[in-house]
Amino acid sequence: MNLLRCTFLFITVLVLAVSCDKEKPELTPHIISVQQETSPGEICAVKGYNFGENPGAVTVLFGNTPAEVVDTYDFVIHVYTPFLADGAQADVSVSVAGRSSNKISFTTGEAEIAISSLLEPGGKTIGGFGLRSRDDSREGVARFLRRNPTTSMTAWDGDKLIGAILCGHDGRRGCLYHVCVRKGYRRHGVGKAMVVACMKALQEEQITNVSLIAFTRNDIGNAFWNRIGWTERKDLNYYDFILNKENITAFIEEE
Repeated sequence: MNLLRCTFLFITVLVLAVSCDKEKPELTPHIISVQQETSPGEICAVKGYNFGENPGAVTVLFGNTPAEVVDTYDFVIHVYTPFLADGAQADVSVSVAGRSSNKISFTTGEAEIAISSLLEPGGKTIGGFGLRSRDDSREGVARFLRRNPTTSMTAWDGDKLIGAILCGHDGRRGCLYHVCVRKGYRRHGVGKAMVVACMKALQEEQITNVSLIAFTRNDIGNAFWNRIGWTERKDLNYYDFILNKENITAFIEEE
């Protein structure tokens, strides 16, 4: 009798062990919420369940635009917010090993609206600076904002974009790019306020010096920098070397 009991227990344990070794059933990922109003390059949290923990098996789409995955856990995925090709809103979806989730609406932050407006052919209403075909593409600006997520600034009059600055640093020196204010809003302190905000953001990251390049033909821009107290350096020469000849600079004339 005892032998039969032992045999029965052994068989039961063996069955349980085999059952545990079987593959877990494939579970469909589900999104509960998406962090709203993050700007390109900023980390956005997609929360839900059944995401798994293998970043290589996860694809996150903002509309039709894929987002770069930072890390993934079963209940949350962190991604870099991409530029949205179709405007300020998109449906976010997650795919895990080919299994697709539900969709949740996402609204981008103001920085993407600002930079998109600056870069779109119909949005080049502010002149006096150069746009590079690669550095100032959507992908190029997204890369810049990802490296410098807290230092660029925009100015708004209600829901109307009136100014923007791209600002970043290399850990030693800060630099300003594409400092611009729309006509009709100039000489009202908008540009200076954005510059001061950028400098404060750089100081918070322990940067002690900031520079910029202004085209000599940009009379309005050069007058602005002289007026607000910046120093024109005449004791040095500026050099650069083109690493990608397809990165063409087009000067946007002031209308």
